[in-house]
Amino acid sequence: MTHGLDTSVVMRLLTGDPPDQAEVAATFVAESKAAGDRLLVTDLVVAEVYFALHSKYKVPKAEALQRLREFVEVSFEKSVSKLAGAKALS
Repeated sequence: MTHGLDTSVVMRLLTGDPPDQAEVAATFVAESKAAGDRLLVTDLVVAEVYFALHSKYKVPKAEALQRLREFVEVSFEKSVSKLAGAKALS
């Protein structure tokens, strides 16, 4: 099964805010991966998360990109090279 992660889920995973919802998001992702399910994050979600990190949370651009890069690498492991936007995050 494939699960699409929306902007709010990715933001919770990256910021831990709010803590109770971040925990639910992390549990969902962990259980999905353990079940062998695929996780999908669209390029629009990546763009929205970058914008929110930078504008709302005042994360510097380079750090926002690094957080997104690490999220993609950890969440999607070897499938990163298949990600259309992978080069944009480099």
